[in-house]
Amino acid sequence: MNRKKTFCALMILWFLIIVFYTAYKEYQLRFGSEAMLRVVPVDPRDIFRGDYVILSYEISFVSEEQKIIDRYNGDDVLLNNETVYVMLVKDGKYHKGGDIFKTRPDKGFFIKGKVENGFIDWGSVRNATIVYGIENFFVPEGEGKEIESARNRGRVSVKVAVDTYGNASLKGLYIDDKKVDFKNKNEKID
Repeated sequence: MNRKKTFCALMILWFLIIVFYTAYKEYQLRFGSEAMLRVVPVDPRDIFRGDYVILSYEISFVSEEQKIIDRYNGDDVLLNNETVYVMLVKDGKYHKGGDIFKTRPDKGFFIKGKVENGFIDWGSVRNATIVYGIENFFVPEGEGKEIESARNRGRVSVKVAVDTYGNASLKGLYIDDKKVDFKNKNEKID
């Protein structure tokens, strides 16, 4: 009898975890601040994960114009796997990357990411990227190659919802500033 109660308690716990996670993501999509991001071409493909498009953003690449701000140590080095917060600056209808904070800013519109592929020390700039957890966009079967083709020609952007902690979720995929509607898609993307 005790095993049965334990099993039921575990099932209820897993159910609650799934419900709370789903509710959190839905809250983030509905009430998070929105930003439009430009997508840049990236090549890799994985045949085992189904149809999806790999996205990389202009804000994924750190430029020398961006300041690295560490409020505690005054350090201007970004290390692999370090969590950072990139300020989102409005540039026309899109947002671009502003200063990079090593701790969560008290105010402003920012997105949380993790440093990947190297480190940056402004004494010697090296290749580094920041990933935000919004780099994969799953699409209906057979749609991935067409979207990748448009992406590779610089015609794709995304709308993201960002909560007050900087966590982002993809809200929509746009080609030539028109939202891609997979449910009612009648025309070809080229």
